[in-house]
Formats: sequence, structure tokens, C-alpha cells
Amino acid sequence: MQTHEMTRCCPPETGTADSLRPHHSMDSYAEWKSWQSEDFGQPAAAACAYFDLLWRRFIDRKFTSPSVLEIGFGNGQFLGWCRQRGMTVRGVETNHALLTRAKDAGFDCAATPDALNERRFDLIALFDVLEHIPAAEITPFLCRLSERLTPEGRIILRTPNGGSPLGLNHQHGDPTHAAILTAHKLRYLCAPAGLSIIYCGADLYPLFAGSLRAMPARVLRRALHQLLERIVRFVFSPQPRGVLSANLLTVMRRDDMGF
Repeated sequence: MQTHEMTRCCPPETGTADSLRPHHSMDSYAEWKSWQSEDFGQPAAAACAYFDLLWRRFIDRKFTSPSVLEIGFGNGQFLGWCRQRGMTVRGVETNHALLTRAKDAGFDCAATPDALNERRFDLIALFDVLEHIPAAEITPFLCRLSERLTPEGRIILRTPNGGSPLGLNHQHGDPTHAAILTAHKLRYLCAPAGLSIIYCGADLYPLFAGSLRAMPARVLRRALHQLLERIVRFVFSPQPRGVLSANLLTVMRRDDMGF
């Protein structure tokens, strides 16, 4: 497949889904990430604040009773957040230990997207997942995800920001990361999959993250961050917005639908 042709291309099934976690690290990955089984599906206050802001910013007005799929759900914080808000949520995870935790907690989940048959979703979320997939497999993978979307559905990705010096620790701190992703690269990879980008830039930063006591410090950090980024963009022009964001947040839609 030559992606520069920019035509929608969905190849036969590949091993992409299994690429989310390298097999040699499956058994120890959850332990290495310090994900405790008793915490599965229990989102922390800061995580809830983040998901709340994300939902209000990109999803809330589109759907009243959304169906949600999370791929690579880790220790289940987003799954738990969705359940707390009464959403229909399913999960995909190739790590067998995490998959067992999810099933034990009562979540509807599977080891691969292909096990979901022909179900479609209003939102497909991948938090810190796409960088685990080799770059050559990302476009076919996104193409398969686009086929799971409802007509007005959205895909939300969060990845280490390969275009930011502050993304280096996130990118290289995990030995299972297989691809370095930037905004320009994501636009290139998603177009042949029949997807277009609604937003691709700095990650969200809730000013309130569950603690009023911590809020003044967060407001100060945010203000200093924005000031410093303006200085960096001026001195090292041209630089994109979000150049000092450690994570890159991307929202996609199907290319055959209007904005």
C-alpha cells in the first residue's frame, strides 16, 4: 500500500491489534506501570476532571446517549469514568492480565477489535496507545477504526508529542513505544484511512483537578506555560501551537461527513 495515493484503503486483517502491547512484555507491563488490580476502573479525581473537560470540548453536544469504545484501556480509568456517567462502553485490550481485570469488574471487553463483529460507536478513544503500533501499520489500523464509527462518530487519540522537547520523556520512557508521532505525521497517516482531523494540538489542562487547594498553583502554572510557549514560538519561529505540550491530542472524524 502506498499511502501517498490518499485513497481509502482497508487491507485484509493484519497483526495490528496485537501490536498494542509487545508479547514479551505482556505479563509484566501492568506491574511495571504500577497499575494495581484493586484500582481498576476507579478514575482518580484528576482523571475525571480531564475526561470531563475533554467531553465538554469535543463530544458533549454531538450525542445524548453515546456508545463508546476504548482501545488499550490500561487500568480502566476511562472505562470507569464512562460507567459512572451511564454511558454504554466497551473495551479492547491485548494485555491478558488487564483484560481479566476488566471482565472481573463487569466491563464488556475483548482482546481485539475484530471480536466486536459489526458494532459501530459514536466515540473510539485511544489514550497513550497509537505510539505502541509500528508506523507502517497505523494507517491500516485507523482505516479499520473508521469502519467502526457511526456517521458522526469521533476518534480521540492522545500520544506523546513527537514535535515537542517536552514529549521526549513520554516517548522514550516506555520501551514498548514503536512510533514517534507529530501533528504533521498524523495528518499524513489518517488521510488514506478516510479520516480528517478536527483538532490536533496541545493536550488539555483542567484548572480544577479535584482539589480547590491546588487550583491556584495550577492556574499559575498554566499562565506561565502559555507565556513561555509564546516566547518560544516567537524566538524559534515558525513553531506550532502546543510545541511545549508533552502530549499531543488529536480528534478525528470520518472524511465523508461534514464538520
